[in-house]
Amino acid sequence: MAVTIVLPIEVQVQRRSLLKNIRQLIHTTELSILLFLMTLLGTFWGYLKTFVYVYLEDLHASKLLLGLTLSFGIVPSLPFLYKSAAVVQYCGHHYLIMLAFLGYCVRFAGLSYIINPWWALLLESLELFTLNLMNVSAATLAYKLAPKTFVATAQALVWVSHFNIGRCIGTFVGGHLMDEYGEVLVFQGAAILSAACAAVYLFIHQLVKYLKGRQNVQPKPQPSKENGNVPNGHYTPLQVADEKF
Repeated sequence: MAVTIVLPIEVQVQRRSLLKNIRQLIHTTELSILLFLMTLLGTFWGYLKTFVYVYLEDLHASKLLLGLTLSFGIVPSLPFLYKSAAVVQYCGHHYLIMLAFLGYCVRFAGLSYIINPWWALLLESLELFTLNLMNVSAATLAYKLAPKTFVATAQALVWVSHFNIGRCIGTFVGGHLMDEYGEVLVFQGAAILSAACAAVYLFIHQLVKYLKGRQNVQPKPQPSKENGNVPNGHYTPLQVADEKF
């Protein structure tokens, strides 16, 4: 502690309230879209993590399997998380988020068709894409989009959107739908919805890239005319001689 007192550490003091910071961040279009996507992913995550164990118990899963299901997803994630920065740089933030939606599609569809509950362990390995790499890409994307004085607030909003707001929606809506339609139909509907989210996200992302690319292409300036002639490089037209001798 004595050493840290004399260190020349400079911080930027925020003189604005937290609510004003949040309001400014929400008004940022790209960050608002990211928070909406994280809420959707949190909805899928909340529903899956809350009711998958109920579903596996209906398939007569053992207590050992339920415990393994809770922790098995981290096993394939470790090598990728070790090189997570390189993975995000190679794949891109947006494509990893799309891959998270596709991962939920496969997980929900697989759960709706399995008969042996041990197949759930294989589906849990997809947590590499639906949770771990998605968290890394969302955190780094929030860092890029937010002003540097609001980075911590932006990343906190990302976690709140996913782990609090999204989970609350997923458990409430998912529980109501399970009472109405049953577990299998809700899993299949969630698979279709997550695939549709990935397709819409991909379409919008490609459309925005195309429009930005067209805006960045500047038209070539037309060469100006001098004395009615178009100059060629550094060429200067000769003076017209006077016809009077």
